[in-house]
Amino acid sequence: MPKPYKSPLEKKLAYLLGLASVEGVDLASLKWSYIIPRIHFSISFNVLFNFMLNLYLSLSLHFHMPELDFEMPEFPKFFGILPEKIKYEEIEAIEKAQYGVTNYDYSYYDPKEARSVDLARCAWDLRYKTTERDTPAYKHTDKACGYWTEQYVSNLTSAGVRKEYAQAIVDAIAKAEGKILNSGYWDFAVFDVSKFVEEKKPTGPFKDVFKARSPEDWKTELELETLGVYECHWDWDRFDYARWGDTYEGMSIEVDPKLGEILQEKIEDFWKRTGIIEQHGQKVLYQRIFWWQRVQRMHEYGGKHQISLQYLKNDINRLLNQKGVPGMFKIPYLNFAQELYYMYYTPYRRYKQWRKVLTPDDLLAKYKNMGCDEEILKEIKGVVEKWQMK
Repeated sequence: MPKPYKSPLEKKLAYLLGLASVEGVDLASLKWSYIIPRIHFSISFNVLFNFMLNLYLSLSLHFHMPELDFEMPEFPKFFGILPEKIKYEEIEAIEKAQYGVTNYDYSYYDPKEARSVDLARCAWDLRYKTTERDTPAYKHTDKACGYWTEQYVSNLTSAGVRKEYAQAIVDAIAKAEGKILNSGYWDFAVFDVSKFVEEKKPTGPFKDVFKARSPEDWKTELELETLGVYECHWDWDRFDYARWGDTYEGMSIEVDPKLGEILQEKIEDFWKRTGIIEQHGQKVLYQRIFWWQRVQRMHEYGGKHQISLQYLKNDINRLLNQKGVPGMFKIPYLNFAQELYYMYYTPYRRYKQWRKVLTPDDLLAKYKNMGCDEEILKEIKGVVEKWQMK
């Protein structure tokens, strides 16, 4: 006897009920509870990386921290020049330029077309392309990283960001990666995650060094001297965006221990949201509560979105068949359609929302450079735009 027809949305609901039913949540919670230590390790690694990257984006590129998705401290308040026998003095915070208000030499000009939050999301997205999310290791090297870097710089440049500024963001990611993977500092490290710097004697007195991948090819490892959490290096940092000055000679840029306390609070806060909590006098896995809250949202919002995207891909596939595009050569065209579709969709992961600074023509140029036929791309663009009007 044939089974009764079920709409795609009904099938999606059946899947979700199986996942989020009492039995489904029990099984998922049991598995989750076994891997909590691994989850906490991953959280520590990502929060530490986020802190280090934002530190350089703040001090060198003057990102406005209150704009970011996750609350970040005002980093200049926690760093100072500390020569011997001189009282601790905070690093000067550089203000955003205001016509007729701030001095030209003591202010910076940020890109008008992209906010700090968009650029920070872009940086974090690129970080996911280059470094593993759950383990302190490289994800891609050489050509793969070079491809992603080129695309990101090109996209930001087309959005009005100065090319040197976009490249400086990439440099900050590479330096943050090197520091997180190959160095650790007291009051700013996570045990079992951070690797403390190696003391070496290249020339003259002993100096601490760490290795970082060159952002030019993401393969060559450079050996850089280090004095503290924040510092600038010759042949790496850019004169227009780094904190250079004779006042740093013979001195060290020190970090206030309170910054390490904020880092610890951030990590512990994320830990609480992934482990056992007390609810109405009972100890329960927090994720159990979280999963139940998301069932309806996954069905009504995520479910319809997935089904709509699949129907769109079916239409694009028929178009490609009519154009005589064979099997594997369809993949970049389908990827173009999906990426263009997501320009009109607000994803759950905030770091992916940076793509809203792009235009459809930016994506079309990207896939044209990859070897796709421009006329076919334009037809696909028309199909996607019609779907958005439904």
